[in-house]
Amino acid sequence: MMNALTMDMMSEIDRFYITLQFELAKVMSPYIIWIPNIHDLDMNEANYLSLGLLVNYLSKDCERCSTRNILVIASTHIPQ
Repeated sequence: MMNALTMDMMSEIDRFYITLQFELAKVMSPYIIWIPNIHDLDMNEANYLSLGLLVNYLSKDCERCSTRNILVIASTHIPQ
């Protein structure tokens, strides 16, 4: 089992990884990011690519309008 310190470190690594991906996309913009199977992403922030981290990053960054040259497409095979 992971202790609390390890879980905190994993959460920080996840945040860094998502931030790094979007920073690379900004540098290479215009850019398209495709997220297949968005329904598989978890809402908590304790996994590799969580929906919560993604939404937080995009909503925070949209306020500064620095993602205007990045198109994010998320797809699913589950009809609603």
